[in-house]
Order: sequence, then C-alpha cells, then structure tokens
Amino acid sequence: MKVAISLSEVMGTDHPDYKKHDAEMLELKKALFKSILDANNSPIYGGSLYKDDFMGFIKEAVSGRGFMFPKVISKSFWPISMLADRDKQMKYKDYIDFRPVEIHGNLKPFIKKGQSTLDFINSKTPEAMFVKAMQLTNMRMEIVSEADAFIFVGGKLTNYMGFYPGVLEEMYLACDTTKPIYLIGGYGGVVEEVIKSLQSTDIPEVITDEYQRKISPEYDAFYKYVNEYQSWYAINYEIIINHIRNYFNMAHSYKSRNSVGCKFHNGLLASENIELYNCTDVNRIIELIKKGLQNYIGTR
Repeated sequence: MKVAISLSEVMGTDHPDYKKHDAEMLELKKALFKSILDANNSPIYGGSLYKDDFMGFIKEAVSGRGFMFPKVISKSFWPISMLADRDKQMKYKDYIDFRPVEIHGNLKPFIKKGQSTLDFINSKTPEAMFVKAMQLTNMRMEIVSEADAFIFVGGKLTNYMGFYPGVLEEMYLACDTTKPIYLIGGYGGVVEEVIKSLQSTDIPEVITDEYQRKISPEYDAFYKYVNEYQSWYAINYEIIINHIRNYFNMAHSYKSRNSVGCKFHNGLLASENIELYNCTDVNRIIELIKKGLQNYIGTR
C-alpha cells in the first residue's frame, strides 16, 4: 500500500513560534513515515527530504527490514528537481525511490532562452509562476494517481508556489477519488481552515480568492494572468472548497459492510475523525490513522 503524506509548515521563519512549531511538525512527520514503513507500506512525499537530515532518518527507519522492504517514494518537479544533490540521492537510493517529474513539452515555450534554472525558480513573472504551478499540479496528479490513501497536515496559507497552497490542491485532487483521506487539523494551516469549512456553511476568509489576492500583489498579478490568458486553469477557491465538501459529505454517508453504524470512507467513525481533526498528540494520531487504514483495508 502507498500512503501519500501532504505536510508543510504553517508559519514563516520570522514568526516567534516558528522553532517550536517546526519541531512539533518534524516529530509528527517522522512518526508518520515510521508508522507507514512499520506496516510494510510505502510513504509518498512531494516535499523536500533534505532538511533536518531526514534522509538519514529514513535510512535508519528502513534498514534491517530485509530484502523486500518498502522504500519511501520521493516526488519532485522541474525546475526544483534540477537543484537536487545527486551525491545524496546516490547515497540513499536503496532507501528512497527518487522520481522527478520532468517538464511537459507544452510548457517549454514559456521559458526564456539562456535563462538559468535558479533564475527561473526565483522569477516572479506571471508566465514563470504559471509554469511552476503547472509542474506542481502535474506532480500532485501523479501522487494522487499512485497513492492508495492520503494524510494531510498543516499547509501554507501564504507565500506558496502554485495555483493554490500545495496541501489544498493535493486534497482537492485526492477528493476526485474514492480513496481514504485523513485530516490532521491540530497543527493549523490549510487543513485547519478546510475543517472549519466542513463544519460550517461559510468558507473561512483566508481560503478565498479575495483574501489571497489582497495579501500578495504578485499572486494577484498571477491570478489575473491565469484567469485571463490560461482560463482553462482558472483559479477559484470556492470551487475547490465545495468539491472537498462534497467528498466528505459522501464519505460521511459511507456504510461499512463489516460493522454497525456510520463510518467515514477512511475506516474511522465520525467521532474519531473529529478527534483527529483537533488532535496534537502524536501517539494518538498514529493510533487513529493505523486503525482507519486497517478498517478500510478490511472492507475493500
């Protein structure tokens, strides 16, 4: 089984609580990876594994499991994948399956001839932002296609690279499937705001077009460019949130064949999902996700 972990920091490095929050997120991230590997499953991750010597942690978690142990699947996208440390990738290739998503041919005309990879990554022109957003979407579509289940934690609400915050876009794409989804909202960010929208008829202001355009002139220019010149990919937060709501309305009505009572499609009772929404106890989070996955597998 492949379990996608969509997790990112919430606070900027200039926030007074950043270090404490970052340490808590790292503890949970390690626990999630280890729990999935312990169950002989493969985590899929679309973020950086370089920070905090996380590759070393994965090697330690995977080592000693025998010849057929599952690997961590690491997704990256062009142009970020061009900056990868090839020596490190060679060092950890027995433990991590590195799978870069190459640039799609129809995006190449947007790249200026002779422009360096680093310059392109740092570029804030609407055209460059569009290419990076498309590449991120393509990577997340691959993750959603490959994964059998999804875990969402945190998620940036500002200063993200893409059409939407990464955690939100991946959640939206995952909701196009009937695969189980686990929302951990106690760490704030996108997931907390999505949970608020599930429990209300209103959409929190921070996950609306208007708010995102208001707080970032660069995003506003990108938004206008996409919605005018690339309208097939028009940005619309309301559509994204309502699609996620529809998935959870369906999931809430799912009836397990092997037990009495209403369960979400992720193998947990409604009360257990609500607990997961608010939980910050790492051990309890792992316990609930383990239980959900076991119940889900048992009803397939």
